Amino acid sequence: MRFLSSQDGTQLHANLLVFGPQSTGKTAVVRDVLKEGQVPFAYASCIEHDTPQGLLRSIFRQLKGRKRKADGHAAQVKVDSLEDFMVQIPGIAPSHVVAGGHAPVPQPTRFVIVDHAHHMADVDALATLLRMRELTGANVSVILIAHQDWASNIFQHDTLKMVRPLRVFFPAYKEEELVKILATGKPADAEFELYMRFLRTLMPHAMRVSRRVEAMAAEAARMWAVYLQPVTAGRVQASQGTQLWKLFMEHLRAETQAGQRQAGLAPSTDAAGPPGIALDFEVPYLSKFLLLAAYVASRNDKKLDRRMFDAGATSGRRRGAMAADKQAEAAKEAALKGTGSFPLARLLAIFGSLLEQQAEEVNFDTTAPREQQAVDVYMQISSLVALRLLSQVSGDPLEDAKYKCNISDDLAKRIARNVKLDLGPYLLYA
Repeated sequence: MRFLSSQDGTQLHANLLVFGPQSTGKTAVVRDVLKEGQVPFAYASCIEHDTPQGLLRSIFRQLKGRKRKADGHAAQVKVDSLEDFMVQIPGIAPSHVVAGGHAPVPQPTRFVIVDHAHHMADVDALATLLRMRELTGANVSVILIAHQDWASNIFQHDTLKMVRPLRVFFPAYKEEELVKILATGKPADAEFELYMRFLRTLMPHAMRVSRRVEAMAAEAARMWAVYLQPVTAGRVQASQGTQLWKLFMEHLRAETQAGQRQAGLAPSTDAAGPPGIALDFEVPYLSKFLLLAAYVASRNDKKLDRRMFDAGATSGRRRGAMAADKQAEAAKEAALKGTGSFPLARLLAIFGSLLEQQAEEVNFDTTAPREQQAVDVYMQISSLVALRLLSQVSGDPLEDAKYKCNISDDLAKRIARNVKLDLGPYLLYA
């Protein structure tokens, strides 16, 4: 990490690949080290920016900052392509600055962090970013954050273009390490030994829900009051660990069974969203959008996702009887194949797209810090998995967590009507 936080004006010429399983602190460590060292950097995620143009624009805006012209107006520089980016970048990240006729003064290296880089591993823009210093002379080093190592095939789409970075591996947390991490979120009034016993009891269940620290923390926050309820009610003493464990496991089994008996739950009276068609089970309003996003992800081919995220992607599509027939045939074929699994990143991207359509009616605090928003969403994903409305499926430990949607076509339609969302434009079979 001393490599990242150098403050002596040293020009660091290497790129860096930080890789390892999900939720091992890669992004947090890199960003915190750079912030602590007051090192200039730009951060962009390949999940938030699903096109190279969006990624490059975000990086350019952050590196450029808020510089203004002499007349006080912000300078407007368009970056509409990779070529625009490469032409403009030397001016905002020079290697030397000459002032007052003095000798050139070396400038500190600026860093570009590309998170979830494995999502754009086969894109020319990523290969060009790694050669940015060589091609433009700009004093910029790139930090890729990914799940896969450089030796994996995904980064080798063009060995003539790709420049091998230095590598830093973050190993997966062991169960006891996760317990210690979650213990840092202990409520102020909780007795330490009792809370540690709770976390160790919860951990097998939480790890089935998700291995993301944020999701586990959300599940711990949700379950702590449940674990403590027999103590606060005076049914058992806090020291009776075996009795607490039995009661807590009974609750988990009952919660799972309740999720499997959806039709037996009370009618939905959720006041967080707008009135719509009543449902015969109760879930929070945002959870309905997560279920709809999971339903879309499980039915659609991921190659067609761009139509949801890019308004211009549908402008050239042909409409009419032939297009409708093609959709109908593709829908039949998809029904025969059955539902597919999908990574968490894709679920969240579709979830965000659905929310945009109901932005004025969704009770979701978009002004809250990103970390808090993530905890809110992960908590609801954890609950949906516990209720068996979603299932986490096994896969490569270096890949995103993958899920399957367990709701039927009829239930998805009823949820969509309940939140007044037209699912039709999102089911893109062909």
